Amino acid sequence: VVHVHWLNFDAVALTQLERLPYPTVFHLHDLWMVNGLEPCPGNDRRYLEGYTRENSGFLERKLFDRKRRTIARLKPRFVGPSQWICRSCAHSLIASGCTVTHVHYVFDDRFSYVPERRRRSEKFVILFGCFRGTQNPLKGWEDLMAAVRLLSDEDKEQVEVHVFGEESATRIEAGVPVIFHGSIANAEQLIDLYHAASVFALPSREDNSPLTKYEALFCGVPVAP
Repeated sequence: VVHVHWLNFDAVALTQLERLPYPTVFHLHDLWMVNGLEPCPGNDRRYLEGYTRENSGFLERKLFDRKRRTIARLKPRFVGPSQWICRSCAHSLIASGCTVTHVHYVFDDRFSYVPERRRRSEKFVILFGCFRGTQNPLKGWEDLMAAVRLLSDEDKEQVEVHVFGEESATRIEAGVPVIFHGSIANAEQLIDLYHAASVFALPSREDNSPLTKYEALFCGVPVAP
């Protein structure tokens, strides 16, 4: 069985996948495999209704058609970690007729609350983290900062925002310090960040039940969506 987790730059081509003589499973980290160019279609219904000359550019139509042919030839199974993404895939034009199965995440049991690792800070620590950090428009950094701006000046003096997944210098934004931890090298480093947080912020605008949500909860950190 070929289990395809993610197709990205410098990865295997769709035409190569079509030639593999094995059953194929596509893992729905997002909806890229059943959409046009974007991993998250949002309110764009073309992945449900089709890409045409009237509603799409050449590249979008070409890629969408390429994916349709790939899925038609492979007849794969799709698996997803959330009920939402499984429903979205099953209703899509490309995956129509394919089997879509909800499969829960498997977690590293090191992610758990350990009182001795809890680091108390004088500040209220808001933790935010994802690939590319604040530069990833789908993850809702601007929405988080909009919420922080609603705090009083007195409250802002008690708040710090910590970000993992992005390398940058500490800065002041929305009146509070924003401290960057870069890319996380190992699980222990990430567990320490969770244990130092007061809350994990998850303002993502469209997400597939991310692992960070569960990791934070398992480490005893409340999650604010």
